[in-house]
Amino acid sequence: MLISPGSQLSIYVRNPYFQERFGTVATSEVVKMTSKGQLTLPVEIRRELSLERDSYLYVTKVGSFIVMKRVDELSLDEISTILQNLAKERRITRDLLMREVEKARETLLEEKHAKTKA
Repeated sequence: MLISPGSQLSIYVRNPYFQERFGTVATSEVVKMTSKGQLTLPVEIRRELSLERDSYLYVTKVGSFIVMKRVDELSLDEISTILQNLAKERRITRDLLMREVEKARETLLEEKHAKTKA
């Protein structure tokens, strides 16, 4: 089967495992990535998840899967895990973080004090 550029191929997969485990049926569709790494989420999925222009999604790789989740639906535990992993990757220690927080506090206090003098 040949697919010409610009045409859309939709393959919907109904997986009973997802329905049994999550109470929903998985919807899958083949999408193409552009040279800039962009892809278009299928309209059915965007509508079902109420995704609109400028919606933010958290993207993670789980094994050979790419998983996306609305940022506003992340739990505090998930956010904490994400931040801990980022800190570990970037070698940000607790001491370094506390020093930076203290610098930011001092800067804010100085700015606030300067405004009250003016």
